[in-house]
Amino acid sequence: MTYLKRGQLAKIVGVNLETIRYYEQIGLLKPKRSKSNYRLFSEEDVTKLQFIKKSKELGFTLKEIKELLELSLDDTSTCLEIKK
Repeated sequence: MTYLKRGQLAKIVGVNLETIRYYEQIGLLKPKRSKSNYRLFSEEDVTKLQFIKKSKELGFTLKEIKELLELSLDDTSTCLEIKK
């Protein structure tokens, strides 16, 4: 598995480093640590950050996005049901 450093992740997704730092602080992103204590992000983290970015564009708050990421949704849930 290939891991990315924070700067690489920011460039791929199109966000700034401060955004990633903030998302780490509030628990939206939880990178692994290297032996040298670098933050390492996986492909799953890329997908998660893209989801967060798109959800914000659609008007979801960070609190709602965190709840969405924590949910285990079934196939019958709709965006309107989740938004409530």
